[in-house]
Amino acid sequence: MGISYRDFLGRILPVAGLDIGDFPPEAFVTRNFHCGFYSDSDILEGILHFQRDSMDSYLEWINNNFPAWRRIVVRMGSQRVVRYMLKHSEPLIALLNGDESMIRHYFHRPPALNPAHSGW
Repeated sequence: MGISYRDFLGRILPVAGLDIGDFPPEAFVTRNFHCGFYSDSDILEGILHFQRDSMDSYLEWINNNFPAWRRIVVRMGSQRVVRYMLKHSEPLIALLNGDESMIRHYFHRPPALNPAHSGW
């Protein structure tokens, strides 16, 4: 079963020293994003045998290979990291620019854009 990008980041970011709560909901799509999951991925798996990890084993690997000093550095610069990620959030950019075509592409129902989020 697939996982949403927001859920994926919600599990990955703490390992890196960030918090999913720093990101507004408008930065995440509600449709047309698959986070690496495709309904026919089992066909490719049958050929390449590349799906070796569960989400939990992947997180454990990241946790074991992400040095503590790096988490500290990321935490210290977390506002910059979050700002950088938000500036590159295609759904948030679509909302900020009022791009109706892309908004329909990314969202089932366009969220109300919080004016506080326009400063990114």
